[in-house]
Amino acid sequence: MHKHILFITLLIFALPTLSAETEESIIGNVTRTITGMGCHLNNTTCYINVNEPVGIPGECKGTSIRWRKDAVNGKEILSMFLAAQMANKQVGLFINNVCFSGDGNYPTFGYMSVKN
Repeated sequence: MHKHILFITLLIFALPTLSAETEESIIGNVTRTITGMGCHLNNTTCYINVNEPVGIPGECKGTSIRWRKDAVNGKEILSMFLAAQMANKQVGLFINNVCFSGDGNYPTFGYMSVKN
């Protein structure tokens, strides 16, 4: 009888741990592979698609990262991403802890670099 009570007690305390997946934010420095990229025709939004998600769960987590091409160095960033993708290089990104505003909620970044 005591074995059954002990087993049930352990099971009750273990269930929340087993079922509660806490999704963490993926912000700060990350390295990713570009799987696609583009810019919108109707506004200044550009994006890259990467191989693994980044961002803040429930707010702007995903594999599409956005920025504005009319931002300071926005067009230079676009050309660096294109060069990285053409050369099959990974990119280093500093993912911001705020979301891109406009055209939905997407992760954005503060700076980037070409790796390798």
